[in-house]
Amino acid sequence: MSKLLSIACVVGLGLVACSKSKSDGASGDPCAPAINKAIDAMMTGRQGPPEMMEQMKTISEKLRGILISSCQADKWPADVLGCFQTATDQPAIKKCREKLPPEQAQRVQAEIIKVMSGGMGGMKPPHGGGEPPPPPAGSAAPQ
Repeated sequence: MSKLLSIACVVGLGLVACSKSKSDGASGDPCAPAINKAIDAMMTGRQGPPEMMEQMKTISEKLRGILISSCQADKWPADVLGCFQTATDQPAIKKCREKLPPEQAQRVQAEIIKVMSGGMGGMKPPHGGGEPPPPPAGSAAPQ
């Protein structure tokens, strides 16, 4: 677990403070627990070749950092955080982001595109939203 936290800190590009109290919600921050739950649920059960899984993990950690940082900076509304608490896949996470006020949604989307484009050799983010690609057909993805 500490290795995963270390990877998340490095991959998160410094967008999120990497102290244990910040990442587990003990500091009173409602952002990290809700977003972590959604990202973890999205990644549960994904299968594929090791290279693809590593890329999906890297992308999901970048997304985690962007979302937590944006949530903390913009103080996302409780209904958005509640949505993240129940999100289990990429489309649900995108729907949660769409609940944000337009200005906040645009800022987080721009940050996702900026970070994902830079991390993918200048390619556009997959599926126009910056989230990891859906699992390959026939994999045991969460429903």
